[in-house]
Amino acid sequence: KQGDHSFVLADIPGLVEGASQGLGLGHDFLRHIERTRMLVHVLDISGSEGRDPLEDFEKINKELEQYGDLKNRPMIVCANKMDLDGADENLARLTEKLAGTGIEIYSVAAAVGGDFKPLTYAIIKMLDSLPPVEPFFEEEIADLEADRGETFAIAEEDGVYVVSGRGEDYLVASVNFSDE
Repeated sequence: KQGDHSFVLADIPGLVEGASQGLGLGHDFLRHIERTRMLVHVLDISGSEGRDPLEDFEKINKELEQYGDLKNRPMIVCANKMDLDGADENLARLTEKLAGTGIEIYSVAAAVGGDFKPLTYAIIKMLDSLPPVEPFFEEEIADLEADRGETFAIAEEDGVYVVSGRGEDYLVASVNFSDE
């Protein structure tokens, strides 16, 4: 919340190359991005992990483009880690690369308590310029117990209790057990 403005920010972990083809958790992450009205692309502008931030920016945008209309979402770039060596040079390269695209760049140093007000105000300004939020309605889950006319079953197999039934199978299939 900033003044009289508030917005919901979804932090989507970095996408891996090939996410648009389903690599990693690509489709799951990209589905979340589909619900957004705009993107704030956070870049490690220092290249502190030996990566080129401009190359990372291109790769992610390519994944967004290959997934659908995500490439057309309004975007702001947040150049983070400005307090580290190499950041100024990479920021200059990025500024040159994005010249004339209309994409604004805001530099911050989150680890040392950088000033986020200019970025926050830019987000608010962009959100105010976009069409209103389209409501998202989750599909109503039918009362599976009533629909199937059966109850679940519990069986013991070699000292392990197994719960089964259509509703239970649906629930298990909808949970990603590898995501802590």
